Amino acid sequence: MTAANTRKLPQFYVSLEQDYMALTNEVTLAYGANTGRFWIYGQDALDLLNRISTQQLANLKQNQVSFTVFTTSKGRIIDFLTVTHLGDRLLIFTALEAKDRVMESIDFFSFDDDVKLEDCTDETELYQLIGHQAPAKITSFLTDQSNIPDINQAKQISINNDPIVIIRTDRTKIPAYEILALNSGKGIHSKMTESGVPLVGTEALEVFRIENGIPAFGSELSERFNPIEAGLSDAISFDKGCYVGQEVVARLNTYDKVKRELIRLKWNKPGIQKGDIMFFEDQEIGEVTSCAKKAKESYVGLGYLKRNSNSHDIKIGLKREIIEQQFHRLTDKNSMGKDFKFFIVSS
Repeated sequence: MTAANTRKLPQFYVSLEQDYMALTNEVTLAYGANTGRFWIYGQDALDLLNRISTQQLANLKQNQVSFTVFTTSKGRIIDFLTVTHLGDRLLIFTALEAKDRVMESIDFFSFDDDVKLEDCTDETELYQLIGHQAPAKITSFLTDQSNIPDINQAKQISINNDPIVIIRTDRTKIPAYEILALNSGKGIHSKMTESGVPLVGTEALEVFRIENGIPAFGSELSERFNPIEAGLSDAISFDKGCYVGQEVVARLNTYDKVKRELIRLKWNKPGIQKGDIMFFEDQEIGEVTSCAKKAKESYVGLGYLKRNSNSHDIKIGLKREIIEQQFHRLTDKNSMGKDFKFFIVSS
C-alpha cells in the first residue's frame, strides 16, 4: 500500500487502533508513498512486456488492469508489477525501490521495439481509497456513474479540473481504488478530506498488508525467492511462451519443486523480529520476513517456511530465545485467493 517520492508519512493519524478500525470497517485515504510509476509508449509496449514477464498480457484491452512479475533468468523475483492499459500508453506501478531496475530491464530487452519509457513518479500523486465503504464513497464523488471502474478496470476522468486515473484492484477482500492525479492532486485530495475521509498512517497499512498476505518488496519479494512460493501464481501464465526465467518457473510448477511457502504468523508477546530464523530441532526450516504490532499483546507477521515442515515445537530467533512455541496450522485464503498457511504462535 503506498506516494510520490520521498514524502515522510506519519505512523498514524489518530492512533494505530483507530486507523486500523477505519481501514478495515469504514474507508480511509492513503498516500502511495512507496509506489514507483512510469509510462510505456509505443505500439510494441504490450508485446514487449508480455515477452519478458510472467503474465499473459498479449490480450490486455484498453482500461483493463493485470498483474505480472519480473523475474531473473533463474526465476527469482525482481518485482511485482501492476499494468494498466490506457489506450495510447501503459501505466506501470512498481515498488519505488525497484522502479529504476525494472525500467532498465525493459529498456535492455527492447532492442528495435517501438517503445518509450517515461518516469512519472515525481510528476504525479498517488492515493489509495481503501475500505468496505470505498465503493459508496467513490460513487458520491462521481456524478457520472459510468466513470466508476469495476474490479481490475481503470477509468480516465477529471475531478475539480484535475485529470486522474482511477484503478480498482481488490487484492484483498476489502475494496481498494488507486487514484493517480496527473498533476498536483490538490483537487482530489481536497474533495476526499472535505467529505470526511480520514487519512491512514503507515502502521495500520503495514498490519493490513501482513494480515492479508500481501508480499512486499525487500521483504517477501526479492531475488532470494521465486513467485510461486511468494503466493503469486495468479500473476503467472503457465501456458504462454518464453519470458525471462520461464524455464525455471515452469519446472518448479510442473515437477512440484517449490521448497518453501509463504505463511502468516500471529503471536501475543514481543520478541519475534524480522529476519529471525525458524528451527525444528537443529534444522533451519524458515524465517520471519515481516512483522508488526497490531495492538497490545497482538502481533502479526509473514515468513517463509519449508513445505511439509513439522508444525510443532518450532523455535524462533537467531539465539533461539523464543522456544517451545506451538504453531497451529489453519487453512485460510491469501490475497490472491489461494489456500494459504496461517500459524498462531502461543507459548
